[in-house]
Amino acid sequence: MSSSPETHERTHDAALESKTYYDRNSVKAMANISVPLIYKTAVKSTKDSYQATHQTTFLANLERNMKLAIVIVALATAAYAVKIPCTGTTSLREEAAKKNLLFGSGAINPAYLDDAQFKAVLSKQFNSLSPENELK
Repeated sequence: MSSSPETHERTHDAALESKTYYDRNSVKAMANISVPLIYKTAVKSTKDSYQATHQTTFLANLERNMKLAIVIVALATAAYAVKIPCTGTTSLREEAAKKNLLFGSGAINPAYLDDAQFKAVLSKQFNSLSPENELK
């Protein structure tokens, strides 16, 4: 069965034009056809092109999926933080007293003890006061 190079060229071009997208099986089948080396090279480059496109698509999807996962984790964390109840009805002093613990603060500067707001928080939340550096 001998045919001219033009016949091979027309047959091969028609085969390439008839199929826009190549799946793996058709590319493998086309690569195994007994045709001159120039045609096998063209088919092989089509196969390489398919693999390169497939890899690029995979990486793009991976990047998109990672971004989506980050957004989902951030939203889940924010939703969980909103659900945490903040009772605020008992003071730290009362919670420590339930377990027979002293819960205290270290006074940094004696001038703070003259501040009314500081005194109120200190007396409500703590049952111990350490002078820290004032004794050195």
